[in-house]
Amino acid sequence: MRGEAIATWGAVVAWTWLIWGLGGDDFSLASTSRILGPLLQWLFPGISPESLEIVHIAVRKGFHALEYAALALLALRALLLTWALPAARGAALALAFTLAVAASDEARQAWSGAREGAWADVVLDLAGAGAAVAAVRVLPGWAKRLLIGRGD
Repeated sequence: MRGEAIATWGAVVAWTWLIWGLGGDDFSLASTSRILGPLLQWLFPGISPESLEIVHIAVRKGFHALEYAALALLALRALLLTWALPAARGAALALAFTLAVAASDEARQAWSGAREGAWADVVLDLAGAGAAVAAVRVLPGWAKRLLIGRGD
């Protein structure tokens, strides 16, 4: 169990570092437009510049929710495998952890030259995390065991 706990917390730490890396100046809107812009233009030939910008922002916001959904699930798994917590308490702690990471990342971006921190992004991040944690509650028992190691 000790090795499994270390591995699950290692995944939480690694994913948190990934989020922090993606929240840096190298992944600002201007930077990702060099990659996503041509891809979106290829997917949607003839798209107007205004529509391209809207789709680009929507893709970025969608990834916000997904990356924090994954963080919440990793944290939930680590919490439940490490301590004998009721699932609801583990979910609350996972969401609190996710909120702390999201808020600190946006606060850091507020001081960046290429980024601007947005509290709306914290809300979006927490919504993604909350949706993921809520989904675990409605999954069948085998899926819960696969995901979090327990069926409760």
